[in-house]
Amino acid sequence: MAHPALAALTMGSRCDPAEPRVSGLVVPPRVRLAVAGSDVPAQPPHWFSAPETHRWASLGARRKPLFLGSRVLLRNLLADAGGGSPEQWLLDGRGAPLDSASGLKTSISHHAARVAVAVCGATDGLGVDLERPRDVVDSGRIAARWFSADEQALLAQAEAKQMNALFYRLWTLKEAWVKATGRGLAGNFQAIQAEIDPVSGWRLTADTAATGWQAWSGKVEEDWLAVVWNSNKQTPPSISTATLFADRCGEVRAEMPAATIHLPVEPRL
Repeated sequence: MAHPALAALTMGSRCDPAEPRVSGLVVPPRVRLAVAGSDVPAQPPHWFSAPETHRWASLGARRKPLFLGSRVLLRNLLADAGGGSPEQWLLDGRGAPLDSASGLKTSISHHAARVAVAVCGATDGLGVDLERPRDVVDSGRIAARWFSADEQALLAQAEAKQMNALFYRLWTLKEAWVKATGRGLAGNFQAIQAEIDPVSGWRLTADTAATGWQAWSGKVEEDWLAVVWNSNKQTPPSISTATLFADRCGEVRAEMPAATIHLPVEPRL
């Protein structure tokens, strides 16, 4: 029988405060998703930085459209959050603003032809991960390598229809965590752990003494998305989708998150 709280995959969070006004560099996380399709240019635009152009040239043919699409998407989001035009934002090869004085952090995730980018201000770290679920995934074998013993038990207790969603929720949260903290995958996926608390629902703990870490997880259309960041503002991220054109984003559609949780990441004592 499944754990009674596994139905919390569609529950709200323990903390769901109203979003504060953006003040100075305090920019709550903004995440935008798009499909990098045929409208993505074949060559880098003239406003690409030298590090970006160099990295683009090193990529294979399948990854080049994703790289270009993510940078177009990211620059539009940076301009929305920090001002100026998208072309004025110079990025390094990994998508971080070359102007560190902006105080804005960025993160990028690709899956198939889909791209997710995130921007946040006044934060020690930011990570985003996007995954398109497969109908069949060997979650037990993967979990045995990357998940904690408690998380493996949680998966084992889940009913078949819940197991896939639970697996992708855990996986995206972990990958977003290692991106936000600058760690590698090996040996660090268990640094953040998810539990189901019978009283308050989901609970996230991590091997850090730092406070202010938060995590958001949800399903946007068909994809599982997770965002992890550090900020003293207990504010859920703004999630939206866009259409990519040759050098800009199209009109942003209404936000469509579902099955969301937004939780503080508590230090594991």
